[in-house]
Amino acid sequence: MRLFVFSLLVTLSAPSWAYENFRPFTRNENLAEQVQGDPGRVLPSSDLYTLAADFRVWKYWPTQSDYYHGPGYWADVFIEARPESNLTLNGQLSFLNGSSSDGYLSSQRILNLLGVTWYPDFWGEQKIWRLRFFDLGRQTLGAGLLVQDLEMSGLEISFAWDDNFVRLMFPGTAVLRVDGDLMALEAEKRWADSRLGLSLFFINDLKREENYDPTLGAWSYSTALWGPQGSLYFSQDYGLIDMDLEAGWRNNGVAGKWRLAAEWKGETWFLKPQLQARGYSEKYLENLMGAAQADFTPVNLVDRLYDNPLNFLRYPLARGPVSVYSGQLAGRTWMNDRHKLELQLEGGQFQYHGRNPAENYTWAKASWGFCPAARSRENCVSAYATNFALRAQGPNETTPATTPLRKKHESFGLEALFSL
Repeated sequence: MRLFVFSLLVTLSAPSWAYENFRPFTRNENLAEQVQGDPGRVLPSSDLYTLAADFRVWKYWPTQSDYYHGPGYWADVFIEARPESNLTLNGQLSFLNGSSSDGYLSSQRILNLLGVTWYPDFWGEQKIWRLRFFDLGRQTLGAGLLVQDLEMSGLEISFAWDDNFVRLMFPGTAVLRVDGDLMALEAEKRWADSRLGLSLFFINDLKREENYDPTLGAWSYSTALWGPQGSLYFSQDYGLIDMDLEAGWRNNGVAGKWRLAAEWKGETWFLKPQLQARGYSEKYLENLMGAAQADFTPVNLVDRLYDNPLNFLRYPLARGPVSVYSGQLAGRTWMNDRHKLELQLEGGQFQYHGRNPAENYTWAKASWGFCPAARSRENCVSAYATNFALRAQGPNETTPATTPLRKKHESFGLEALFSL
């Protein structure tokens, strides 16, 4: 019971608009709750352990030079052990090959993630402590003003009682640069359909020197300074429509984010539109422009939203305010029990207010899918057409601070998604 309640609280703390609209994202935590009741999960499970696996196989034309150009695959194997009622051990092994055309072994990778979750029983069922070590999974602070969908590893201490939720985070990665550190404190008050929270965090805010190296595409950095920053955020779910508001401060500067999303669905279809706007002052962004890095670029990153700080904070010469405007649309309709059509659209603008040209982008992906098991969300083969591709030199290689995570690339392809 305690694990279920805390799993529900963690789920509610995430933004309500799903970034993976067509495929549930399996987390390396609370595995039993995720696979329970899913007829497609056929691997063994008991009171002491749970096994699961997800597979993604692809090939698209024409090929390109980045790591994922196919034919390739990504296979995640999950195991969860529960030796005690308040102790859970999680492991994830990822077997992948970005493209077999690179040679027999040169593109193969095996990645591992371990996590330990402990629920100490200090005050019984009414007040719930949770300690999570190592793999923290994909995290968002507040409503995603500066930290959105970022994989982290370290320590998280959470405490929940009644409608209140508090957590401390000590991951071994900074908000943007992979060589820094982060300490975060979040406190939330929750109601049935809304939440109000305060987010405070300190990042390893490296001091940027006046020395830009064009060959590396980055500034040089010197003494690390701890820079406190924070935000107030509010989320409200009105049923068919939900919204987020967040106002933040840092370095005597301010920033804000607004998001409005809707979801309409019937028995055989759904439609999810969303609008977002962000704004960051020059003081807020000091020492952050050109410092965005990513050291984990899984293949499913191609399905996530592009208006992420990792993409629009990559220009090292931009020092002025930044404004971001974006819209997204995701839809699906089942033509019959085994055939479906899916559409993803995303467009927006990054405005750098004269310091760099504004960047306009439009991404689109349309697919037709065949699912051998009637209306299965997991086990399907799809043919698709798209105008973008994921930019990555390897799943665990740090991308340069000036490299966006998508690029224009018109292609069509085949993709199979299935789970066990």
